Amino acid sequence: MGWLSPAPFPRGPAAYSQILSASLQNDTQYTLTGFVGHPIGFGGSQSPATVYTVTLLAGNNTLATSFGTGPEGSLAPFSLSYRSLNSPFLGQALQIRLASSQAQTAFDDIRLNAVIPEPSSVLMMAMGGLGVFGYGWQMARRRRGRRL
Repeated sequence: MGWLSPAPFPRGPAAYSQILSASLQNDTQYTLTGFVGHPIGFGGSQSPATVYTVTLLAGNNTLATSFGTGPEGSLAPFSLSYRSLNSPFLGQALQIRLASSQAQTAFDDIRLNAVIPEPSSVLMMAMGGLGVFGYGWQMARRRRGRRL
């Protein structure tokens, strides 16, 4: 678990970012997940409320963002997704940025999952469906032939 709390001004905004070794790949579904929360007295009960922001970037270009106030005294899940089909930012380094409008925001279990759709799986399923359809059609044709 990591806390965003800027020193020497513990009530000011804070941010943390990490540039990943992975770069944005074409036709990939990216899902960024984790947990966020605040200690009691540092979240929505403050005026103004503490707002967290989670951003997925390629280079300095925002791909997806999620924000909210988050719970006090516990952690809640967050999730954001981006599909990179023909993105103009392909090949740029991925970056995760965690930010808070005020101090004392906790982030935990941050994960970036990338899934590449596999065209051969879709093709095999389609071929299997055609095979089942053809078998059913052939069996129905044979049954009709016996009735005559």
